[in-house]
Amino acid sequence: MTKPTDIVNKFYETWNTKDVDTMASLLNDDVMYEGPLLTWNGKREYVKGAKELLPMCGQVKVLKQYVDDNSVLSILDITLNSPEGPIVCHTADQVELKNGKLYRTKAFYDPRKIAKYCSP
Repeated sequence: MTKPTDIVNKFYETWNTKDVDTMASLLNDDVMYEGPLLTWNGKREYVKGAKELLPMCGQVKVLKQYVDDNSVLSILDITLNSPEGPIVCHTADQVELKNGKLYRTKAFYDPRKIAKYCSP
């Protein structure tokens, strides 16, 4: 049986490899993402938004994870590429899985360093 962390880590790896097809395969059709700057509802909107952000995304590094049934809380360092150079965004990412795919995701981070590069 696949562990929740295996699914979530595979998802993070798709950001590192910029593999949108595999990313989409890990999302429920009714997936929802909520963060300080953006909200995406549904797989189509999520994939569209991810495609826009992928060029800016340098690396997702998992520092620590906590699991409770089908929920995974990950502490991450996400490196973003900006015109001024790399920005490390310290992030807590809460992921709820349904049927082995991402269903609800909530990201918690300080948006001040990256707000000017992200359009809602």
